[in-house]
Amino acid sequence: MVRVDPLISQHLRQAGTGAVEAEQQGFGCGWVSETVADPFAASATALLATDELRIGTAVSVAFARSPFAVAQSAWELSRASEGRFVLGLGTQVKAHAERRFSVEWSLPIARLRDYIQALRAIWGAFQGDGRLRYEGEFYQHTLLTDHFDPGPIEHPHIPVYVSGVNVRIAELAGEVADGLIAHPLHTRGYLESVIWPSIRWGAEKVGRDPAEISLVVPAWVVTGSDDESRAASFRAIRQQIGIFGSTTAYKQVLETEGWTDLQPLLNAAMKEGGPRAAGEFVPDEVVEAIAVTGPPDELRQVLDARFDGVADATMIYSPIPAPLVGSGLAELLLPPR
Repeated sequence: MVRVDPLISQHLRQAGTGAVEAEQQGFGCGWVSETVADPFAASATALLATDELRIGTAVSVAFARSPFAVAQSAWELSRASEGRFVLGLGTQVKAHAERRFSVEWSLPIARLRDYIQALRAIWGAFQGDGRLRYEGEFYQHTLLTDHFDPGPIEHPHIPVYVSGVNVRIAELAGEVADGLIAHPLHTRGYLESVIWPSIRWGAEKVGRDPAEISLVVPAWVVTGSDDESRAASFRAIRQQIGIFGSTTAYKQVLETEGWTDLQPLLNAAMKEGGPRAAGEFVPDEVVEAIAVTGPPDELRQVLDARFDGVADATMIYSPIPAPLVGSGLAELLLPPR
């Protein structure tokens, strides 16, 4: 039975309340995304409000922040939560890196590998494993005086997950990360035939056991208590698929399933008429293959059918409100106690 993880609000006042409710309902892990607010602040609020719930960033934008700054934040979150924090990192895309965050964009896979190795070197120095002497391809960290050293903690091994949907990021997860957070635009066949072989290849080339790497798979859900709400849910997900499917980053997913002409079609529709126009070109069969579809009281079985044996956990994406608290769905999605 696949684990279902709720999304926790990015807003500080809601993060603590949502995390407490998620913990009380029996969820084991919650995730904070980064769209409109800093995910570390909300993660801190959620962790300090709870006793057992693990909290991860899904994801924080790596290149917008120095590895040292992220190392400090993650270290303190691990200290304060007694090891319940998971650091999820994403590269974002070139346009957002350069035009939203105003940071350099180049060789994202190599840069993220260097970033993670820098993090672990910094954490090692914090823990007292030796002097900080990290000199990588993109990042150099060689100065840590006593005044700026937070010192050792009880849980220094902070899990690091990376986020993405294509072969190279899956290989990187297998090589240097503790887990991969996929994108909701996927199919089970793509996870089995592309993602897991890539994770295994990355792990085996550095002598790691692929079983050590977790796969967390967000899922778009089409559901509703009546025909009207289900139809609205279907339209919303169709448009999401149109938006993401129009970009080359998700072309491989579509081509793997035989939808070879869909990405260029969606791209042209997006340029011509925007998200609504792109969504109109997404066939029903594509929505049904990518989204998890079913009435609320059958979602538990549908999620298990989609993800059992291929993912460790799933996150429910729109139109279900995060973090499933107050939605009436929590008791349907949690495994029997």
